[in-house]
Amino acid sequence: MKAGDIIAGKWLVKAECEGGGQGTVYKVAEQNTSEAEYALKFLHKQKDSERRKRMHYEVQNVSRLDSIHLMRIVESNADRYGDETVKLYYIADFIEGISLEKYVESHDTDFDTALNFFVELLNVLYYCHSNNIIHRDIKPDNIMLPNGELMSFVLIDFGLSFNREEQDGITETNQQLGNRFILLPELVSGSSEQKRMPQSDITQATAVFLYLLTGCIPNSLFDGEGKQPHVRQRCQGILRSKVLERNAWDNINCILSKCFANNVEERYSDEKELLREIQNIHERRVTEIGGDVMVMNAEISQNTNNGLTTLRYSELMNNLNPCLEICNPAGLQLPLETNVEQLITYGIALPKPVQAKVVKYYLDGDFATATEHVWPRAISILRRRILSLGEEFVADMVETTDLEYVRELPAYKVIELANELGFIDKKGKRQLLNANEYYNFFQNTEADDYEEMPKDEANIIIKNGIKYILYNNEDSFGLQFNDFREKLKTGRISELFEDDEVMFESCPYFYLKTTVRSLLNLFSETEGIEFDNVSINMNSFFPMAWGRLKFDERRALADMYSDYQSNRDTKRVNVLSKIMVAVHGFDYVKENERSRTYIAVARKLKDVHFSMNNFYNEPSQIKLLEDLGTVIPPLALKDCITAILFIKLGNQYGTSWSAEDIADRLLARLTETEWRTYLEQYFKEEEDLQDYITNCNKMRKNWKNVIATYKLKELNITDVIAKRFVSI
Repeated sequence: MKAGDIIAGKWLVKAECEGGGQGTVYKVAEQNTSEAEYALKFLHKQKDSERRKRMHYEVQNVSRLDSIHLMRIVESNADRYGDETVKLYYIADFIEGISLEKYVESHDTDFDTALNFFVELLNVLYYCHSNNIIHRDIKPDNIMLPNGELMSFVLIDFGLSFNREEQDGITETNQQLGNRFILLPELVSGSSEQKRMPQSDITQATAVFLYLLTGCIPNSLFDGEGKQPHVRQRCQGILRSKVLERNAWDNINCILSKCFANNVEERYSDEKELLREIQNIHERRVTEIGGDVMVMNAEISQNTNNGLTTLRYSELMNNLNPCLEICNPAGLQLPLETNVEQLITYGIALPKPVQAKVVKYYLDGDFATATEHVWPRAISILRRRILSLGEEFVADMVETTDLEYVRELPAYKVIELANELGFIDKKGKRQLLNANEYYNFFQNTEADDYEEMPKDEANIIIKNGIKYILYNNEDSFGLQFNDFREKLKTGRISELFEDDEVMFESCPYFYLKTTVRSLLNLFSETEGIEFDNVSINMNSFFPMAWGRLKFDERRALADMYSDYQSNRDTKRVNVLSKIMVAVHGFDYVKENERSRTYIAVARKLKDVHFSMNNFYNEPSQIKLLEDLGTVIPPLALKDCITAILFIKLGNQYGTSWSAEDIADRLLARLTETEWRTYLEQYFKEEEDLQDYITNCNKMRKNWKNVIATYKLKELNITDVIAKRFVSI
């Protein structure tokens, strides 16, 4: 199409303008009637049925709306999208002016002006959403300013828009939407339903407001350091220079933090809720306990009174968000049928040459080599994402001081941690552990007889590696752990409320485990006022959370008490002893170093079981456990019996016979009291063991043999979970 062409017998093409991803835009005028100019959008890739349907929906959606701040379409043939012989287009009003992007390049906008623009934009979006239209592509390029006038803005390009009332099948789960001005996790990798939520428009509009005020492009909700757009250094400096009034400064930071929350559920529910807060931008906001409202980490040191910021635990937890940027815990929805040539294209973390090799080896029938190019890379990427949170933090989570071990975490431990951190959900964890077991078995380098990897197992390994890990190429998800840890150190949890009690009962256990590990670490590291803050926070937290804490976290507190008592650190012993009395924690104090030795060997045995060549490495490791002594220390029972049971039950390919013989001897040593203690107190916490018994037929059969051999049904177990498994 060129200048001088006539379209649809009436529209004269005058010039080509800038276009978008869906089509090219031309300046046109109605032939022989007037000098009024219009914009003609001509669809790219006219044979693409999905693009044709999108243009039809765009025209439909725009036609439902009527506002001076929204584009207007005057003519279109997009209703004929089903006939591929018809070249689709639409005619809209031509806007003589500049985009908001060009405006920002040449204007320095003050806070009040930017806020007025933001309010008007939110009102326009409220009107759209009230008519069930979601835009999903709000960015400076898609906001035109007639004659360069900011408050006369017009929102254009509804090519990705969605009508919640009528257009039910247009958005697939695996389709990435939105724009690179600000990537939103729900639009990149969310479910179909998540891609249809009005909160995405509100967050995009907030990003536009921040860009207008500061000139900073946000790109993503969190950067590599875990900082939201408004907290980043350059943006903070500009905001500081423009928002001078104290209450406005605190409030705008609170508003931006909520708008940029990773989880959609934590953002404003609609524009009216946000507009009410903007209306009160200059008023002081307080928490329910009367203190200044919490803002962000950058403000803590400035807004504290000698380091005594008042924190509310439920608010603090909202800042520890394990569901990370561009991270879909449920995994990317992939085609049901495994066509490797199609499937591999979803694995964008695999370089193109590697994708080509996977396809080649797969089509040649060399399935083991094909998976070698997928699985180790997937685990390596997942490990890097976890380690991006900090090696010391990960060491706390796996209860070790060996950073070398942390840097080379076994695959199964990487998968378990990813689940705890919210990177993958429980189903994803199970699928990845299953894939890891397949990979380890068929990549066995010490087997006497080489066994070819079947196609079905290769499909499971490749598909799940892509579905849960390789669907994006981020090495760091920027969890806000450092911010959370800093607040525990510099602020005080002064009081716990009824809703905190409810939260302790229902929140993901990761929150509690992270709090325990962080508090114990900080207790060892800090001095002075920070030590006082941490001590007070421990006194508030442990009594409230104790009933929900698992054995490992309870033992960690008791171990710390014993260590400081041995070192004669009176100051720390006094603090810990008060907590131990309050929670009746002295039952968990270790009797000596013997328990730690048993626990370390048992955990290494579990690592071996879930690693490659496990059938050949298990015998020597379980022999080490047997040689430690004839009686397992009480505080090591949990780790030791669980590790022994994994050896005894094996996996879907069987057991290591030599290791199983030793496991039988160790289980036979257990007294009735030790079995009852394990089943009543500890088995309910061993969710992985429960999952394997439930989902693996061979392990389930071996578990039944354990029940019969050691007469576990006769113990009359009362714990609900253990009783159900003993009754199998």
